[in-house]
Amino acid sequence: MRQDEHEEETYQELGDRFADVHAWLDEYHPILGGAHRAKRHHVEGILECADLMVSKYNGDWNQYVKAAAFHVASDVDGQIPKKEDYTDA
Repeated sequence: MRQDEHEEETYQELGDRFADVHAWLDEYHPILGGAHRAKRHHVEGILECADLMVSKYNGDWNQYVKAAAFHVASDVDGQIPKKEDYTDA
């Protein structure tokens, strides 16, 4: 899913586009293509993202978690894997 599509999805669900959340999660896409998901598209990446966004912007940690979780689930067939799930494949 493209960043603008992720932003629209979170806007519809949460009332905010969370552009920085989506940009952070997909930062490695230009370098790794689809393999970028192993870097941050997992539970641990979602929590790290929320921590970073709160430290940068303050805001509601739970909302950042929700935005990141929507992104990951949209990209990973409705699932939210653990980091180890990528190494077990």
